[in-house]
Amino acid sequence: MVAGEILRETRADGAIGLITLNRPERHNALNLAMWQELAAGVRALGADPATRVIVLRGAGEKAFASGADLHELATFRQTPEGAAAFHDAVEAAFAALAAVEQPVIAMIHGYCIGGGCELAVACDLRVADERARFGIPATKLGIVLGVDELRRLANLVGLAVAKEILFTSRHLDAGEALGAGLVNQVVPAAELEETVFGLARQIAANDPSAVAAAKSLLDALGRDMPADELLELQRSFVERARQEGESQQRINAVVNRR
Repeated sequence: MVAGEILRETRADGAIGLITLNRPERHNALNLAMWQELAAGVRALGADPATRVIVLRGAGEKAFASGADLHELATFRQTPEGAAAFHDAVEAAFAALAAVEQPVIAMIHGYCIGGGCELAVACDLRVADERARFGIPATKLGIVLGVDELRRLANLVGLAVAKEILFTSRHLDAGEALGAGLVNQVVPAAELEETVFGLARQIAANDPSAVAAAKSLLDALGRDMPADELLELQRSFVERARQEGESQQRINAVVNRR
């Protein structure tokens, strides 16, 4: 385990990478160091071929992440250089989540607000407990979100709901988040960890190259990648699967069982 304000460990013989936002006394409010450590942790787990899924969660019982550390953010925003440094660290974490081949599941309990909600949106799947609360109060704080952050949110919940979330800055309860498509599942709090790790094991049992292809191609569709580039990306994954040989082994196993 790598300790600090970001904890990194592996489960299930290394197949599941676990990253924990470890600042429970501040409801896991995200400071500069955490954004930097998060990016490094995602890259490290992604580089390990044994890791097939990454789970991201918050420490404690109150929050996944309550947003940016506003005390620190206010200090950084006093100068253009400071604001740029904080922005770059946030964008690097989001870029790491997008670039990693393994699916990333957000395990959400309690507050999932502001930068915490944006972080959850940047993951591939989101499972929340029934007590979770969501919101992005950027307009209340006078913060302008980046184009990529806006695109991710709009792709997930649709343009109209994204506008409502951002225009009002209001909080959504777990049921509203599920109805809006902000989360994939809502479960009782006592079942959250079991549900998330069950989902992770189900993904880990599949061919990692095919899972990586599905993630990469679907994300490319969400970015409106030109058709010729999209086709070339698909071809590269098909050739990779052919060379690695696991696809044929899996097909043969199914045929032989029949």
